Amino acid sequence: MSFKTNIGGKFAIGVTSLDPTVPDPQNQDLDQVAFEALTFQDVPNMGTHGDTGASQDTSNYPTWDRRYTIQQKGQATGAQSEIVFADAPSDGMTALLVAAGVSNNDNFATRITYSNGDIEYNRGIITAPTYGKGAGGDFSTVSVTFAANQEPVKVSAP
Repeated sequence: MSFKTNIGGKFAIGVTSLDPTVPDPQNQDLDQVAFEALTFQDVPNMGTHGDTGASQDTSNYPTWDRRYTIQQKGQATGAQSEIVFADAPSDGMTALLVAAGVSNNDNFATRITYSNGDIEYNRGIITAPTYGKGAGGDFSTVSVTFAANQEPVKVSAP
């Protein structure tokens, strides 16, 4: 069994093939082939990334003749992950901030590449940025929330 840490991992956003600072909207679910056909731009200096995946409701129906209530899976909601970056200019940061614009309601493809070559793709909205301050010795940061609108697509390294 192989374990991995996040050290050496990278975060990227889908951009147009003509300009690495222009995010490329993806408003339909994508499979692995569609994700791999996109152009991605790394957003450097990611400090933390929240959990990915989904939370799912359960529906239940109690009946007189059963000791246990009948339960079924309900609707799933994609995780909302806070992602924090050092506040440093780059093409990737420019694309991320355009995608995060207050009036931008499009979905965007993202890619996490781990140091062992594993990849996790996702697609969702990116919320308006907040700019971290902190104490005198703290770094300036930019935080966005990524709200997934489809299940992650995970690809193991060859």
